[in-house]
Amino acid sequence: MLGDLKGRLTARGVPFDTRVGLFDMTQLASRSTTERAAAYNYDFIAGDGSLGMHNPIYVVNLLAASISALP
Repeated sequence: MLGDLKGRLTARGVPFDTRVGLFDMTQLASRSTTERAAAYNYDFIAGDGSLGMHNPIYVVNLLAASISALP
């Protein structure tokens, strides 16, 4: 699901910083609220280190909501 969300965001042209492996939040100011929120959710989970293993149900629901918000 994390890969799906990243793919949907990058397909929409949302800037991704490959050096850090997260979306570049400073460059997202001009993007839609939905794109910014979905990118934040991606960064939150990817940057966690455990990839949601501490609360997997929450992470799955968060990713599902983010994916469904991006057509």
